[in-house]
Amino acid sequence: MMLSPLLRTLCFALASGGLLLMVLEGLIWRFTPRSVELTSTRSPRLTERWFLSATLSARILPWLLACGALVPAYLRGEDNTSAERVALPCIAVASLVLLWISAAIFRSAITSLRTQRYCSGCQSTGRTVAGRQVHVHHGSHSLLAVAGIFRSRLIVSEHLLEEHHVAAPALEVALSHEAAHASHHDNLKLLLLSLLPRVGFSSARRSSLDDRWRLAAELAADHESTAGDAHRSLLLADLLVVLARDRVAAPAVMVTLLSAPDHLRLRVEQLLRATAPRTTGTASLARDSRLSILSLSAALLALAGACALFGHSAAELLLHLG
Repeated sequence: MMLSPLLRTLCFALASGGLLLMVLEGLIWRFTPRSVELTSTRSPRLTERWFLSATLSARILPWLLACGALVPAYLRGEDNTSAERVALPCIAVASLVLLWISAAIFRSAITSLRTQRYCSGCQSTGRTVAGRQVHVHHGSHSLLAVAGIFRSRLIVSEHLLEEHHVAAPALEVALSHEAAHASHHDNLKLLLLSLLPRVGFSSARRSSLDDRWRLAAELAADHESTAGDAHRSLLLADLLVVLARDRVAAPAVMVTLLSAPDHLRLRVEQLLRATAPRTTGTASLARDSRLSILSLSAALLALAGACALFGHSAAELLLHLG
């Protein structure tokens, strides 16, 4: 198919960005340690920020490399200002990447609308936690969540407010947990991660980058809401087990007290270990984390250099492949 220089450049940017996204997310997914491993060597909140940075880097760096290194290198070496034949495989890849980006944005928009509709059925109780109003959702299921992107509000189901279901001290710790999510704008982070196209690598031994960040965010909120107090940790751990028995399907762009059933065991273990943290293996875990970061940084620098040096050759190969 004959394409003008502008369309050729756009086609190359989309195709190369999509391919780099697969490579970089695979590299970062492979070299980043597990959430619990990093929590053993640094504070839970620093771990959450580290995972957020790693996940965002996996989604943003490919487009920076494509538009900041590959495309300029291609334009510097390209002397054909007229229409040129572009292979169908390259056009197909670029079209799929464009659909991929559009689908991520559309899915996030739909999820945000679902969240707004879900929150519209909530009523304010007048009660505040950390300066934020608590809203009640009239449902028969158990739910504790924080909703809203820029103006967060705490949501608790009417079922949990019944005295015989959850003790007041446990509910106060749980609301403090959600207030910690709100203070650190975890819903905004979650929306940003869902807006960006992703591959979502995952295996039985290594969870996806999104899943690792969500677990790190939950561990950080657990730590801040309990403040290392053994009694508060036990109350929260017991409430997590209670909520795990009542599976609730909440909108995706809403941080809930029990974000994923798979995280339950790890979070309860961390809460029970809160007053007696393990020190064995900490130096080894820190060393392994540093080695992973250094290896990943070296791989990224090498990839950036290769993009700048061989951008035009890569473009000619990709545009005329097939």
